[in-house]
Amino acid sequence: MSVEKTINYLTGKPRIMLLIDAIGALTTSLMLGIVLAKNVDLFGMPTDVLQPLSAVAACFALYSFCGYLFAKKYKLYIRIIALANLSYCIASAALTIINRHTLTSLGIMHFIGEIIIILSIFYIEWRVANNVN
Repeated sequence: MSVEKTINYLTGKPRIMLLIDAIGALTTSLMLGIVLAKNVDLFGMPTDVLQPLSAVAACFALYSFCGYLFAKKYKLYIRIIALANLSYCIASAALTIINRHTLTSLGIMHFIGEIIIILSIFYIEWRVANNVN
């Protein structure tokens, strides 16, 4: 499915956008808080960086899931999480640069991939929020 078709579909079902975001944020939280934290030698990001990133992602998951369950108007809810995701990407990029000396190639690939995925979600969320009434 093309990006435009995805945006058009989600504009008609903005509640689903929040569910997708919640699942993605929960996945990020679990990856950082469990997988990467248990394998610091494999990825290279210190646990004192991973834990706060994981906690932030868990908060985003909770926010999006609550929006999915309880929101009546989705435009503002989606805009807020889109901006939160953008902020997360900036923080994650900065922390990747700051910790580049300890990161392994796998760690760098993980964080670059995560940033690309979340920026893509931000773009779709922003477009959906602009199209929702």
